[in-house]
Amino acid sequence: MSSSDAKFEMKDIVDSLTSLTDVMKKMATQIGNLEQRFQQSLRNISESEKEDTKAHQQSPAIEWRDGAEFSPSRPSNASMLSLVTNKDAGTKLERPKFVVKLTKTVEGVKKEFLRDSDFLDYFDEYDHYILSWENLPMNLERRQLYPNKERVALLTLPTKYAQSLCSKLKIAFNASMIQFKTPQQIRETVYWNELSTAEVRIRIGLKFAEEVSDHGALEILQRIKFNSQFGLIDALAFADYQHEFKKELLRIQAGGNLRVNPINLKDLIISALPDKSYQKQLFTKYGPIGSLIVEPADFAIDLIFDEVEHRITSVTKQGLRAIVNKATRERESKNHTYNKPALAQAQQVVQGEFEEMVEDQVNAAMAGDKSCRNAGVGKDGLLKCRFLGGPKAVCTWVHPASDMTHKGKGVSKDTPLPQWLNTGKKAFHVTQDPFFDSFEEGDLDSGGGSAYDLTEE
Repeated sequence: MSSSDAKFEMKDIVDSLTSLTDVMKKMATQIGNLEQRFQQSLRNISESEKEDTKAHQQSPAIEWRDGAEFSPSRPSNASMLSLVTNKDAGTKLERPKFVVKLTKTVEGVKKEFLRDSDFLDYFDEYDHYILSWENLPMNLERRQLYPNKERVALLTLPTKYAQSLCSKLKIAFNASMIQFKTPQQIRETVYWNELSTAEVRIRIGLKFAEEVSDHGALEILQRIKFNSQFGLIDALAFADYQHEFKKELLRIQAGGNLRVNPINLKDLIISALPDKSYQKQLFTKYGPIGSLIVEPADFAIDLIFDEVEHRITSVTKQGLRAIVNKATRERESKNHTYNKPALAQAQQVVQGEFEEMVEDQVNAAMAGDKSCRNAGVGKDGLLKCRFLGGPKAVCTWVHPASDMTHKGKGVSKDTPLPQWLNTGKKAFHVTQDPFFDSFEEGDLDSGGGSAYDLTEE
C-alpha cells in the first residue's frame, strides 16, 4: 500500500469520527432538554398538589361521613366520563355500553323510555367484563384486581342516564340538588358518588317493590318463555330459560321487601316446559297447581331445575333427543292444535255454507209452489242449482224432471252469483280469512238482500 493511499484512509477515519462526535453531542443536548422538561413537569405537579391540598383544607363544605372525607362541592366522578376510554390499556376487551332498549318515535321525534332492566343489564354486563379482565393471563398471574371495581359501572354510566336514575331513586347526583331540600333532608341526603354498584342494585329493588304488586311480579316471571324450536330436550334453550328466570327473580327480590311465593314459582316453571305429559309428572310429584306437597322450607326451585336438567342430559346421552322431541311435537299437535285448511279452500267452504244457510231459510219459508231460479243445466252438462247438484242433492224449489237425472253430480260453472231478494241491494261475501269476522261488500248484478229479508218477488 502506498503512502498516499494510507493518508486518504486516515482522513476518512478522522472524518467519520468527527461526524460521530457531532451526532453524540446533539443527542446529549436533546437528552438534557428532555430531563429539564421532565423535572419542570414534576415541579408543576408538586405545586398543583400543594395548592389543591391547601384549598381542600380551607374549604368549609367538607364533612366526614362514615369515617371518610366527603365534599358535595367537588365534581362527581361521573363528570369525568369524557376521560374514560372504551378499552383498558393492554387488552382488546371492550367495555360495555349502556343501551336503552325501548324507544318510540312520537311526532317525528325519537324518545327513549328508561326501564330498570336497562340499568341492571348494564351492571350485569360490567360484572361479566370485570370478571373477564381479571381472568386474563397477565392479570391472573399477578392476581391483579380491576381498579375501583365496586363503582366503575356507575362512573362509566352516561351522565344524563345517571341523573335520571338518581331522580327516580331519590339520590342527589351533585350538590346542586340540595337546594330543594330542608336542612334536615340535606343531612339525610345520599349522594351518587357515595354509592357502589351493589348498593344501587338494592335501591332499584326497593323501588321496584314499592311500584309492583305481587301479581305484577308473577306476570313478569310468566313472560319468560322456554324458547326452543325442537322441544323440551334442548340443553341450550333450557340453560337460557333457567338463567333468565333466576336473573329476573333476583331482581324482583333484590330489595328484600318483595318475595314470590314458592308455590307460584313451582307452577310457573312447570307450566313453561313445552311438554304437557312431563308437566303432569312434575305436578304429581310436587303438587298440583296452587299447592305444594313438600314443606315450603324444604323446597327450592333448583329441585325442579335439576330434575329437568337430568331428564334432558339422560335423553341426550342416549342419542334419543330427536326421537323424543318429535314424539312430543306429534302428541302435542294432535291434542292441542287445529289444522287450518288452505285459505282458498276455507273461503270456498265458508262462503258456500253461508249462502246455503240463507237460501235454505228463504226456500223453507216459501217452499213448494215456486220454480227454482237456477233450474236447468249449464254448458258443461251440470246443474246450475248448487243444492240439487251439490252433495246433498236436495232443493226445496220445483225443478223439471230433466234436472233430476243430473242431481248430485256437480254444479255448473255457469251458475250465477247467489241471487237474494230485493234487487239492487248489496250482499256480503267472504273475501278474506274466514276465521276472522271480516267481510267485503260486493254489488250483485241482479238480486240482493239479507238473510232476514223474506219479501216475495
